[in-house]
Amino acid sequence: MLRFDLDNERVTILNYRTRIRQADAMGEFAPGEVLRKIIAQEQKHLTDLAEALDIDNPKLEE
Repeated sequence: MLRFDLDNERVTILNYRTRIRQADAMGEFAPGEVLRKIIAQEQKHLTDLAEALDIDNPKLEE
């Protein structure tokens, strides 16, 4: 279950990064800033899950 959550966090972060790029490309910087704050929280969750599983954080490659 923790591994599923870990992968879900990784995919979520990648999806948020995509949305940030889209918002920035449209000149909509406020949504991007909100999403950056959410990503910071998601990255903390990712780290916590990796520590619980006693593994390194997964790479966030797109």
